[in-house]
Amino acid sequence: MAEGTKRRLELTAMGKSIDIRWINTQTPLGLHEHAFQELVIITRGQGIHFTETEEYPISAGDVFFIKPEFAHGYRDTSELQLVNVLYYLERLKIPESDLREMPGYRALFELEPKMRQHDGFEGRLRLSLDELAHAIGIVRQIEEELEHREPGHQFLSLSFLMGLIGYLSRCYYRSQSEQARSLLRLSSLITFLEKNYQKDISLDALAKQAHMSKSTLIRSFRKSTGYTPIEHLINIRVAKASSLLRENRASVAEAALASGFSDTNYFSRQFKKVTGLSPRSYRQLSSLLKA
Repeated sequence: MAEGTKRRLELTAMGKSIDIRWINTQTPLGLHEHAFQELVIITRGQGIHFTETEEYPISAGDVFFIKPEFAHGYRDTSELQLVNVLYYLERLKIPESDLREMPGYRALFELEPKMRQHDGFEGRLRLSLDELAHAIGIVRQIEEELEHREPGHQFLSLSFLMGLIGYLSRCYYRSQSEQARSLLRLSSLITFLEKNYQKDISLDALAKQAHMSKSTLIRSFRKSTGYTPIEHLINIRVAKASSLLRENRASVAEAALASGFSDTNYFSRQFKKVTGLSPRSYRQLSSLLKA
């Protein structure tokens, strides 16, 4: 539910890539957005978190991720306390490819934010008291490194941030809520597609692996990614082929086979549908841009 005019917040310190902000009394705050990633941990109290299209109650133990350029705010707060872990992902050398192999990471940081507009806040992470205390302990370690700025503080603050992200991802993986389990199944399925894109994969096999009917899988997958499972698979294959053609490491036929397409004509049609160019034109354009 939109309230007021959107504001834009920034990490103002020169070159700052990570910041910790404790909010001991979160008063109502209108819609605002920012260019950085924001990980919110509710430590006490309750309130309403809202966006331009929906709203939902929050309370102690709730953890949620706000993507850059996503407007949100708070209202109807009652003794609401929270900590914001802010960071610029593009400035940090976090091995996301390894993180994405954790079903909990992809579910919490990628799928759940997209699913809120469909399923509300039911897929959020809710920490137990012990888990919340442990997470807060990691946040304080990050804060200590940033405040003292001793030699190696950038390395250690980043390592503690990665530890926090990894810990919360594992907490999400242990979640027993129905919505979380569904997101975890989709997360595992996406990882499977990324690792096995060269193989012959059918919708029937994917539905069986996800323990869903084909119609439920298509509906859930489209909600979380914007594509059906097979469309997502094609996008992965086209991205792999694009890389080969861009680097001039393969002919069109070789790129098709290497990326999982057994028919070069079908490959060319799908490639043009995704990129707007034929594979041959794409490779020629890439060569011209390099010259």
